[in-house]
Amino acid sequence: MQGRKRYEQRLFTMINLEGMIPKNHLPARINRAVNLDFIYDLTSKLYCFDNGRPSVDPVLFFRMQLIGYLYGIKSGRQLCEEIHLNVAYRWFCRLNLEDPVPDHSSLTRIRDRFGVETYQSVFEKLIKLLRDNGFIKGQKVMLDAGLVEADASINSLQERQEADPEARALRNYERRYHDFREGNKKRKLSNQTHVSQTDPDATLVGRPGMYGKLYYKVHYAIEGKNRFIIDCQATTGAKHECTVLPDRLMQFKFLHS
Repeated sequence: MQGRKRYEQRLFTMINLEGMIPKNHLPARINRAVNLDFIYDLTSKLYCFDNGRPSVDPVLFFRMQLIGYLYGIKSGRQLCEEIHLNVAYRWFCRLNLEDPVPDHSSLTRIRDRFGVETYQSVFEKLIKLLRDNGFIKGQKVMLDAGLVEADASINSLQERQEADPEARALRNYERRYHDFREGNKKRKLSNQTHVSQTDPDATLVGRPGMYGKLYYKVHYAIEGKNRFIIDCQATTGAKHECTVLPDRLMQFKFLHS
């Protein structure tokens, strides 16, 4: 006999969101391991205590950022839509089914309000919590770097001024090496001769297939046993990772000694 499910919308429904989330689900595991309430203290100085309307909960904001990072959601608009539709994301963000998700434009304003300093403080506190709970031993550290395409056009490159300390003429061997790799294509642009006027941190990268675009480089330090990212720094795309490694190791040792 053919079954047929008839859908009838109910006026009231009782749902236990937590009971719908598997215990091995990644957000559920993070929720059990880390208490994010410390964010209230870290961000309290950024808000007025006795005036203005209530803000978006800062812990909710960072929970949303975690969802975006864990599941590769780069767009703020898409992140809000995914949290609105996904029951597990709602539960992790402490939103009931009837609770509205913050508008994507609010995320941009909050991010600007917090700035790099607040993000860095939250990151360092999380690393400390993981270390105190035995997840990070610090006995073996691995480092790597990855390129991130910049939101800057190649057309924004302009010739460096003579007074620019980074400016210099290309040497003959640099031209010959580039011609060899690029198939005798005459090299007209380099980080030594040109700089982006809209984003000076976005630079050309000398890798096959990447010519004609601008990039940043993100340097990661990873704990060897449990693969936690314990340090992160963004540089220009032309910065070699071996020049960043010593300073980042010393910084990590200073913060966690």
